[in-house]
Amino acid sequence: MRLEHEIITVRTRTPFVIARGGASEWRLVWVRVIDEDGAEGWGEAAPSRFYGETTETVIAALGRLAIALDGADAWSLEAIESEMHRVIRFNASAKSAVSAALHDLAARRLGVPPPARATRSRSRRTMTRCTVRSTTRRRTRSSR
Repeated sequence: MRLEHEIITVRTRTPFVIARGGASEWRLVWVRVIDEDGAEGWGEAAPSRFYGETTETVIAALGRLAIALDGADAWSLEAIESEMHRVIRFNASAKSAVSAALHDLAARRLGVPPPARATRSRSRRTMTRCTVRSTTRRRTRSSR
């Protein structure tokens, strides 16, 4: 299998802001895994400064991960994942991009249509046992 990448810039209409900061422009790495038959799967790496990742570190990691793909059987997803973790310890965005591309390749080979590759079946609901609050409760004058 062959691994290719391209840096793309994505701009949002409104800035995405969280406690660590925000931005309205993102540099991502589009990853393609291409098998011997020319079939390809796509993945995307979204490097995070918080985890010490940049587009440059992703590209360097992809160079090392390409070795793990060389001669690998595209259907052996678990074996490839294990080898990727052995080859490189960190840079999760690069590994997840390759993993997504491998799963996309498998889905394409099986004839799964694009919308079904991107979403889960509506007939399967995810059940949870609890709800996690996204804010803390503050005492206000009206609640005293």
